Amino acid sequence: MNYIYTTPTAVNTIKKAAKRACKDSDLKLHASLEIEAKKAGYADFHHLNLCLKDSPVIEPTSLMNLPKEVAGWFDQYKELCSAETIKEINRSVVFAFDQKDSEYIDENPCFKEIPNAWPYLGQDIAKLSLFGIIDLDNGEETRGIDDYSIEENLEEIRSEVDSYHFYLPVQSEQLTPMQITSFLDKSDVLFWPHYCWHHGRLLDLLSLSKEIES
Repeated sequence: MNYIYTTPTAVNTIKKAAKRACKDSDLKLHASLEIEAKKAGYADFHHLNLCLKDSPVIEPTSLMNLPKEVAGWFDQYKELCSAETIKEINRSVVFAFDQKDSEYIDENPCFKEIPNAWPYLGQDIAKLSLFGIIDLDNGEETRGIDDYSIEENLEEIRSEVDSYHFYLPVQSEQLTPMQITSFLDKSDVLFWPHYCWHHGRLLDLLSLSKEIES
C-alpha cells in the first residue's frame, strides 16, 4: 500500500463524512468509514490509520507568506529550478546540509546533489528564518524578522539559503517519514541534515526522532 501523508484533521474529516453518510442511509458506521477512506484515496480505513501513524509533525511553512520583497527575490531565480527538479523533489526525500557538512556528503555514495534546488526549497528556509523563534544567549527569544529593515532581512536570507546544498537519497525504494532516521543512521553521516523534506513538505526531524524513540 502506498504511503499518504495524513493529518488528524484529515482523519476527522473522513469520520464526519462517514457519520453523515450513515444518517442518510442504512449503512453501518464501519462500512461507511471504509467507503469514505477509499474516496479519499486510501485502500481502506486501516490504511488510513497506518498512514496517520507514520505521518510526523511537519513545520507549518505552507501557512506562512513571505514578504513581497522576499518573494520577489525568489521569483527572479525560479527558472533556475526546472520543472523536472521540482517533480523529483515532490516525489522523494530531500536533505539540506550546510556547506561544511556537504564536503563529506559529496563523497558519500548514499546521496546525490540536486543542482539549483534552492529557489524552490529555499523559500521554506526563508520562512523559518523570518518567522521562527531564535534563542539568544541571554535566554530571551525573538523573531528572526526585522520589521524595520527589508534590506537586512534580504541579506540574512541570501546568506542563509546560500549556505546549504540539497541532496536526494540514492536508493530505488521510496522512504516513508518514519524510515528517514534509519536511512541516515545507515548512511554513516557525521551530522544530520539541517532540513529535510518529504514529498515537498518540510519535516521537523527533532520531533520525528523523538516520536520514533518513544
